[in-house]
Amino acid sequence: MLSADITSCKKLNDVPGVLILSSNNFQNLNPIHFANIFGTFANVMRLKTDSRFKGLLERAIDWLQRDPDSFQVRQIASITHSLGKLLIFDERFFKTIVKV
Repeated sequence: MLSADITSCKKLNDVPGVLILSSNNFQNLNPIHFANIFGTFANVMRLKTDSRFKGLLERAIDWLQRDPDSFQVRQIASITHSLGKLLIFDERFFKTIVKV
């Protein structure tokens, strides 16, 4: 259900909707959700300063460090691509994926 809701927002380019969904379902997010959410953000430069976005990135990094095997290559690639499009270099994220 959550994946479908995220995809619906993504199709509408509804970044605020995706941020609300991710905030309201923070504890239920999984690697598939992270990849889908970050894909929604890929063309929105103003997110760099959004506290919800920063929290989501921190949660994804924490999960990746704690359970790297739960992330498939495609999910890591989607997040990495999205961060690249946003011109975000998060040293902690990139150091973590090098270890995976």
